[in-house]
Amino acid sequence: MSEFSDMDMVTVPQEQTWIPGIHVLDTITTFTPLTEASEDLMVLLYSNGRVKLSVWFNLDTKCEVTITMYPFDVQTCHIIIGKLYDTDKKMIMAPETERLEIWNRNHDEWSIISTGVKQYVYHPDFTGIAIKINIRRKPAFYIINIFIPIFVLCFLNILSFMIPPECGERISYCVSLFLTLSVLLNAVSDSVPKVSNVSFLQVFVILDIVFSAFITIMSIAIVRYEHLNRHEDVCDVRRDDRPKDEFNDANAEKSNDVSSNVVRLDFAYKVDTYLFRGSVLVYILAIVAFILICYFA
Repeated sequence: MSEFSDMDMVTVPQEQTWIPGIHVLDTITTFTPLTEASEDLMVLLYSNGRVKLSVWFNLDTKCEVTITMYPFDVQTCHIIIGKLYDTDKKMIMAPETERLEIWNRNHDEWSIISTGVKQYVYHPDFTGIAIKINIRRKPAFYIINIFIPIFVLCFLNILSFMIPPECGERISYCVSLFLTLSVLLNAVSDSVPKVSNVSFLQVFVILDIVFSAFITIMSIAIVRYEHLNRHEDVCDVRRDDRPKDEFNDANAEKSNDVSSNVVRLDFAYKVDTYLFRGSVLVYILAIVAFILICYFA
């Protein structure tokens, strides 16, 4: 080294050195060696015999997606790097470290949790390198644009039990909220990756639609019950020539009818109260379950 001014490393063009043919085996695009992905590459030659080559390229590879916990899902992607023609008798591929250093970690939708590198045997005479990358989806966008509106719509749906049964707008109010949740389900279906797995988000929206349908059905039943038992008081100003006993009996029957009507109306309000309390309890439990899933996901 003293003869070369204590230099322990020099750079030479890749054409002047032997470079193995290394490929990405699970690529979904052009199947070309990594060394041909970039031009004018320089090779670092160290005094201890080590040779280093850095290759920059764009990679398109497949990744199996599991959306069970979408949008709180964690995905694991694998990249297999190996050789096609040089057997292990000529060259053995082995990782230098157990972790993959990634420089640019900023992404709008995903965050990198961990990485791993290990030797991979894909043929008795061929070994390669398997790279594993664990990524987690950032759920803030989905919480703000999907979950919060759903919770607001469900709360508004519960408030339908506060509308008096004799009010004619109660059923239209419930149906409007039900249709809004149905439209929101279509938006959720468009955002979910098209795979066979059913996601947590889809189950959540479907349960909310079922909950809204139950509230709508109960509201229709209560309004129908109140309408069938509604009695209008008719005032008769004509002179009544009936005997006194018959007149008293008629007044007693009217009094009984009014009392019965009050009892039926009171029953409808009691059912509304019980349904409102039960719906609020289910709503609170759903929020607690959602918070726990967000925390432990």
